[in-house]
Amino acid sequence: MYKCPGCGAPLRFDPKSQKLGCMFCGRQVDPRDPTLAYANEAEGQTPVGGTQYDSQTGEQEYAALAYVCPNCGAKLLSTEETAATFCSFCGSNVVLDERLDAESAPQRIIPFKVSAQECAEAYKKRLSRAFFAPSSMKKDSEIAKFRGIYMPYWIYSYSTEGMVESDGSVSHRTGDYIIKTNYRLYQQVSGRFSGISYDASSSFSDTLSEAIAPFKAESAVPFATSYLSGFYADVSDVPAEVYAAESEDVAEDFFVDNVMKDPAYPLHGVERTKVRNRMPVRVRVEEKGYFPVWFLSSRTHDNKHINYAVVNGETGKVAADIPVSFGKYLLFSLLAAIPIALFIWFFIVESSEMSLSPMNLIMLAGFVSVAFFFMMNSGLNQAYARENYLNDKGYLKRFGKPNEGSMPFARKLRYLLKPIIGIAAVVVFFLWQPNEDLYYYIGAAVSFVMLILSVLDLVRIHNLRVQQPIPQFKKRGGDENA
Repeated sequence: MYKCPGCGAPLRFDPKSQKLGCMFCGRQVDPRDPTLAYANEAEGQTPVGGTQYDSQTGEQEYAALAYVCPNCGAKLLSTEETAATFCSFCGSNVVLDERLDAESAPQRIIPFKVSAQECAEAYKKRLSRAFFAPSSMKKDSEIAKFRGIYMPYWIYSYSTEGMVESDGSVSHRTGDYIIKTNYRLYQQVSGRFSGISYDASSSFSDTLSEAIAPFKAESAVPFATSYLSGFYADVSDVPAEVYAAESEDVAEDFFVDNVMKDPAYPLHGVERTKVRNRMPVRVRVEEKGYFPVWFLSSRTHDNKHINYAVVNGETGKVAADIPVSFGKYLLFSLLAAIPIALFIWFFIVESSEMSLSPMNLIMLAGFVSVAFFFMMNSGLNQAYARENYLNDKGYLKRFGKPNEGSMPFARKLRYLLKPIIGIAAVVVFFLWQPNEDLYYYIGAAVSFVMLILSVLDLVRIHNLRVQQPIPQFKKRGGDENA
């Protein structure tokens, strides 16, 4: 923690001024001022926030207070000597365990540019468009729990140098003959692409990090612990190799796109895949960076799941897991059912030009049931992938994949059974074709009842898709560092 050179009070980084501000006398100090002093400096010890080099790894480290959640094992780093009273990752309202720790320092950092007030305003604006969101999510006391966290990211840079040799061909018809001319093109290339970034924390979902992307990695500045004043930092535990192939594909596309801009390539029939396969050897450089994220977690009513909301601390972009309130949804459905029923009755049933025969009515129910079946099945697969972090490479690298690659059908059946019954009713009546209209109306009624219940299940499935189980990061095996 840094102290004010004027009055000795704590200094905190201000996103608006991009300066360290004194909480008491209002003095502002440049974060990179070499004369900054630590409030907790002790003779012979590295102060909290101070840096040193690890003699074994040769990497720079900085001293920090590690706050470890006793419930889920998540760890946050801070240079502030204040008690952390809740966990950002599992939503527990507990005092986190505190210990002095040393963390590998990143090479670069993007300082916070979005203030806490701007974060709250951006999130409220997002919630204003979520009509069915639970009212509890919109309370100021809940929104005030946003916490500024520097998330670790891997920043990849690629360079290419050498000769690109590409084959092409152009064909044209002359009389009864097709003449094909082959070409071989040579081009000397030299280029660099930097700023490809992926989050380096297994506790930060790839889905969320991608949703608030991009960060302007090229605008990152050299790291200094002064930027952490007033904020937290997450722990880097995902190796750079996890996203190496993915980042290389991005860089390769960039290089190929620029080569293909030469008009000689399409003119001589050179295909993009041939250029891509013969690009010169690319050199990768990896750096670790801290990127700013406003982070909020909210537990569900069953206290077994959690919803996250994140705001890009550089651009203000918002991503949130917003569930649907059953109470609001049912009220809206009942109010909307009246005009819909009147419309169907007067403009379809009573219309001389448009009428629904008993057979057409039950067929309509069948088509809607089929659509609901596929919608629900897709939603359940997405919920299972979210629950088991199937789209999170960092998490899977650290904790491994689940035994099941997709949601077991037996677990899906409780949801899919209703549209299946609706579809079965249509099939039965299509094969049976009774003479009495009453039977058709009974069959259609069964299908539509199943559809109404399926609509409620769609809401439940949506809520499953936007939630995750309470994390358990402490279950990491023999080499855990939490």
